[in-house]
Amino acid sequence: LVVDSNNPKYDSRDNCNAIIETASNKLVVGCNNTMIPKDVTSIGKEAFYGCRGLKAITIPSNVKSIEERAFYCCGSLTSLTFANGVERIGQSAFEKCINLTSIIIPDSVTRIDNWAFNYCPKLNYLELPKDLQVSTGSIINCYNIKIVLREDSKKHRGLFKWK
Repeated sequence: LVVDSNNPKYDSRDNCNAIIETASNKLVVGCNNTMIPKDVTSIGKEAFYGCRGLKAITIPSNVKSIEERAFYCCGSLTSLTFANGVERIGQSAFEKCINLTSIIIPDSVTRIDNWAFNYCPKLNYLELPKDLQVSTGSIINCYNIKIVLREDSKKHRGLFKWK
């Protein structure tokens, strides 16, 4: 993906293979081989929606939020790595990422919204930080999952209402 250099609203800096909203540093469209630039601060709503060829993604430390349905239905996604920096994972952000198997959520994350990891049937390991607000139903339809809480917190109560 390349944006015309004369475009006043969007850019595709650093050969990242993505479209970025210049004023906000929000990645708004990604594809199979997108590399998230160091100055991007958020992954926009539905940025990678249905990107079936995306196999791996690293979320760098400068990204603070992953908006709703950002990676919805990325069926080939098997590797998801978070640097410490992300604070919020939005509603349905990784819903229907059917091949994810293991996720370690960094300590910087303070909130996971509804259905963030809904229907990730192969997800068998999820590690969560202590100071985390988890919405009820954020992790449902994940079978045989082992959830590790790095330190016990009452904020995790909604997590345990899954199917």
